[in-house]
Amino acid sequence: MLGFDVPIRMTATVELPGAARLDARGTSGDLVVSRAGGYRFVEARDVEPGRPNVIVLRRESTLPIMRVAPGEYAGVAADLRRVDGAEQAEIRIRLGAAGHGEGGH
Repeated sequence: MLGFDVPIRMTATVELPGAARLDARGTSGDLVVSRAGGYRFVEARDVEPGRPNVIVLRRESTLPIMRVAPGEYAGVAADLRRVDGAEQAEIRIRLGAAGHGEGGH
């Protein structure tokens, strides 16, 4: 049985200093992990179009109380490990020299 979490929908817009950019390694792509009639986790990290120093983070999390049949344990455990990995993933930011945009680190 899985426990209950309060459903969350969050969008955060983070504006970095002008020369800072989201490092490609800091983007994990969109992650969607869900089970019909059960949990749902969504995470997305995007750069705002036309503003390379603005990052938009979206997260949705729903974990109702639910029973997990023994035959589904391995699949559910794998899903939850993917979610744990996403929640712990770093966001890497490159810093360029002021006025040089795509410069050094």
